[in-house]
Amino acid sequence: DKLRGVVPAMFNGNRNRSEDFLREFELFQGLNTTSDIMATPYLRVLYALSLMRGDNIKDWVRDQVTALNDRLNTHARDEEEHWTQFLTAFNRTFTDTAAQATAYHKLQDLKMNKDDLDSYIATFNHLAT
Repeated sequence: DKLRGVVPAMFNGNRNRSEDFLREFELFQGLNTTSDIMATPYLRVLYALSLMRGDNIKDWVRDQVTALNDRLNTHARDEEEHWTQFLTAFNRTFTDTAAQATAYHKLQDLKMNKDDLDSYIATFNHLAT
């Protein structure tokens, strides 16, 4: 069946984009929960990996495909363990470890532009989170 929504942008291993990639994928997955490719954790991981390209990430993708296929020896394709292990590996490798410090510095420099209180509050809340 045809997938709905906007396909997440390709991920090239840039840590600054890792949260965006996962959020885009989560939205895409949510729109397609009844699709076999999203309902089956093994296929979901393969689909996510197919959206990862570039010199900085190709070895990691190859390693994940190997690990995924190795898990088939002990887990069925429909077991959530495939997705859980993928997310753990992704977060361990691509989480922006400086995100908290970067947000703190941006908070320190945050200023309201003219009378745009709404933007100031939205930016403050985002950085504080």
